[in-house]
Amino acid sequence: MIYEPLASLPFPAIPPAIEVRTYAKGRDDTAALRTLNEAFAEDWEYTPVTREDWPAWLDSPEWRPDLNVVAVDGEEVVGVCLCLISEERIKWMGRRDGYVDTLCVRPSFQRRGVGRALLLSALEALRTAGMVSATLDTDEDNPTQAPRFYQQLGFREIWRWVAYGTELR
Repeated sequence: MIYEPLASLPFPAIPPAIEVRTYAKGRDDTAALRTLNEAFAEDWEYTPVTREDWPAWLDSPEWRPDLNVVAVDGEEVVGVCLCLISEERIKWMGRRDGYVDTLCVRPSFQRRGVGRALLLSALEALRTAGMVSATLDTDEDNPTQAPRFYQQLGFREIWRWVAYGTELR
């Protein structure tokens, strides 16, 4: 799905008692990982990310702290939005396109506007970084009805993937 142009972003309404801020590497790692695993626990194809695996994202060449945001309630991270800018992806897309890799909100905080505030804040970060559009991938069978959520925010479908898989033993 794509959001373009990023120049037309609505202002994010942040729910009461929630703060949306830039991800703090080192400080937010454990809580963000817990949020990620809790948010996707019901997804049949999700494999929990371990503390040992998490640095692979944080140490990747595309990691930029200014493109990643968290929602916090007090000291508790309740949502995460991780984005990246890849020169290879920009070439492939033919435009300055940022990628929303992960958006997740703890189930007890879903349907309160936290995901919307996170995503709009992250899209603003991508716009500030010089991107003209942002894309993301989502499963149309997502139990949280993510495609509908993204469409309500202004994303539109631009491609469809069909994936096949089997469990290897």
